Amino acid sequence: MRDLIARGRSFFDERFLGEPILIAGSFLREVPHHVDGAISIGPFGCMPSRVVEAVLSRDARERNLPLLAIETDGNAFPQILEARIEAFCLQVERLHEARMRHGRR
Repeated sequence: MRDLIARGRSFFDERFLGEPILIAGSFLREVPHHVDGAISIGPFGCMPSRVVEAVLSRDARERNLPLLAIETDGNAFPQILEARIEAFCLQVERLHEARMRHGRR
C-alpha cells in the first residue's frame, strides 16, 4: 500500500482519501513495467472512477500506454464501447509486440 500511495502522489495529494491514489499508483507500477495495458472499470456515475479516468488518461496518452476506462450499470455494453475495447486490444497488442522486439518484458 505504501508503494502505491508513494507512486500515486504524482497525481494526488495523499490526503485525498479513497481509491484514486491507489489506482493511479497501481497504474504507474504495473503498466510501464509488467503489463501492456490497463482497464479501469467502475460503476456508472462513480465520481472516484471519473477522477481517475480524467487524471490517468492524459498521462497514459503522453506515455503511449494503453488505458481504457469503462463505466457500467450492469447492462450490455453499447456498440461504441465494444469498438473502444477492440481498439484498446490492438494498442495492447502493438505495445506488447514492440516490447518483445526490444527484449523488454
